[in-house]
Parts: sequence; structure tokens; C-alpha cells
Amino acid sequence: YWTAKAVTPQSLRQQTLFLWLLAAVFAAVCGLSCGVAVNSNNKRGENKMSVKKLGIVIYGICSYRNGFWEEWLDKSKELIYITGHTPTHADITGTSFPEQLRTLKRSEGKIKAVIANGEPVRALSVYSLPKDYHTCLDSDCCLILSSSCAQEQYKKYQNYAYCETNFDECNEELVNKIKNMLSGFIEMEQCEIFTMDKPEVPFNYVFKGMGDDTRKYPTLNILQQIFAKTDNSFIE
Repeated sequence: YWTAKAVTPQSLRQQTLFLWLLAAVFAAVCGLSCGVAVNSNNKRGENKMSVKKLGIVIYGICSYRNGFWEEWLDKSKELIYITGHTPTHADITGTSFPEQLRTLKRSEGKIKAVIANGEPVRALSVYSLPKDYHTCLDSDCCLILSSSCAQEQYKKYQNYAYCETNFDECNEELVNKIKNMLSGFIEMEQCEIFTMDKPEVPFNYVFKGMGDDTRKYPTLNILQQIFAKTDNSFIE
């Protein structure tokens, strides 16, 4: 038979003390977990905002040939793999294909189809985007080849080949590979290699050209500039 034990003041105090200690331990553990989570999220946010980008841009005249745009697409994917990332998305402008960022898995065949049909291409971009991206500007690496610009004030810089990647993932060998790849698609008139913090949007600087007011980009650091001479040689 079950018999109830009498609750004495001493046992009640012991039970109360035990429950208080248990609640205190639980609160401490929860607080520590939340603190770790918050700190981790803050660090991720800080890292995401403080990323320094390396930009390599060549302005000039596109070196059109048979299979030009298809080759650019394939070489861009190959170069992104070399940087240690995976090409995930692409965007094409000027054709009947909707001008919208799409996954390569779904769009690559269609992009190549409109190119093969002879539709005029104004620009073709390839990106490596993380799963939590918001816009194409969140890319770990991107390559853009443009042969036109709708805005007259930037017409001088309407033809360019551009690569943007994370600065801390680069070395001299990779930079040379990028330069060689880009120069295979455009006859260089001007070239610039620079770094800039991601929040300042390096692509805006590229799109508007080197004549843009650099005061808009406080973190801009120009590492190298190359200009073509009339005799097809180059000066830095």
C-alpha cells in the first residue's frame, strides 16, 4: 500500500532550495546559449559587411568571333571554380530571354539557345551566390562581359570585362589568370585592378568608369592601372 509521508518544514525548505538551484542553472544555461547565438550572428553580420572585394576590369572593344558568348559563359564558370566557388546563377541582357537572375541549372541551356539563334547580346554575367543571397551583389565571385550601355553619360565605358571576387581568397597567380581570361574577350584600352569594401558596391565604380568621382568610394585602393598606347603597347 502507498502511504503519504508527512511534509516537514525541513523537507519543504530542502525541496524549495533544490528547485531554486535548478531554476538558476536552467536560466544560466539559456542565457549562455542565447549569448553565443547572438554573438555568432553579430560576427556573421560583421564579416558579411566588412568583406573586401578585389575588382579587375578591362575596358575596350569586344573581340567577337564564332561562339564568342558561349565561350565566355564556359570560361566564366571555369574561372569561378578556380577561385574555389561554384557558379550558381547567370543573367543575360539584349535577347528575348527575360532579363532576370536565374539559376544556371535551369537557364544555361536556354541562354545558349538564344545565343545560337543569333539574338544580339548586350551583356552576359555569371555569379557564385550563397544560399542566403538577397541580390547579385552578394556574390562570392562574379564575371560580367558587357558590350553596350543604355546611359549616354557612361557610353565611354560601355564595353568591359569584369571580375569581382573576395580579396582574401586571391594571390598573384589567380590575379594573372583572371587578367589573361578577361583579355581573351576584349581588346584592352584601359585596365584597372583595385580593392574596395563590399558595402560601397565596387560594380558601381566599374560601371561608371574610372572617370567617376572617387570620393564616393572611401575604401577604394587602386593597385594597378594599365593604359594602351597608340602603338598597341601598354604603360602602367
